[in-house]
Amino acid sequence: MVVAWNVFVGPLVSRCAGVYLNGSPHVPPLLYDAEGMTSALAKLRADVGRDDVLRAIEEYDRLGPERFFAEHGFGPSRSYELIWEERPYPHKAILGTAYEFATGRRLGSADFEGGKSGAVAVLGELGFTVENKR
Repeated sequence: MVVAWNVFVGPLVSRCAGVYLNGSPHVPPLLYDAEGMTSALAKLRADVGRDDVLRAIEEYDRLGPERFFAEHGFGPSRSYELIWEERPYPHKAILGTAYEFATGRRLGSADFEGGKSGAVAVLGELGFTVENKR
């Protein structure tokens, strides 16, 4: 019964209040289960394709870092960077924006992990190179 409330009633109540149950105004609560970030990573793996990541990279190049971060709700990477055509990109911001392009839903930086078992792994599975930040 608790699961039914969380899945069916919770989203309706939280949307009416303007904030989702997970505390984020951006992420629908259906992305979250008892595992929290694990569920968000599963959605990233399922919904984001290589073309979505390339589109996010193009957006970053078009807007520049400051405007990209402002429009998509991320900041610079601290530990890792995505390398594409010998240029570094903020890996977590690119993956989060790729998810937004793929689904129309926004993930915030706190909604998924950026490290080796998070964004680094997802991008690697898509054939991208992610390195320690220089």
